[in-house]
Amino acid sequence: RERYGGVARVKDAEVIGIIVGSMGLSDVLIKDILNRLTILITTARKKSVVFIMGRLNEAKLCNFPEIDLYCMIANDDVAMIKPKTFHVPVVTPWELELGLGAREWTSTYKLDIDSIIG
Repeated sequence: RERYGGVARVKDAEVIGIIVGSMGLSDVLIKDILNRLTILITTARKKSVVFIMGRLNEAKLCNFPEIDLYCMIANDDVAMIKPKTFHVPVVTPWELELGLGAREWTSTYKLDIDSIIG
């Protein structure tokens, strides 16, 4: 239920930050999911800003007050950030796609980037 709050906030977000985690995924996989998300965001008439970060913390995210919501591209171990950890939601690529209307909400929840792209 808490995860759905981030999905719902995607609809109202005007600027979405895409955070690429610095470890755990291949360059090809990052390029593919980044391209896919950027197209979906642009199609939804929203703006995106891409960041490359190691560990997330509030101070880093507060440097960008124009960002309404972040999407974390990372390996399965660190991709899901607990709701209400930061001042703005940090969602997974799957949640971002749900919020943008690119996917339908089902009982299946995906964290694996390969399954999202494929």
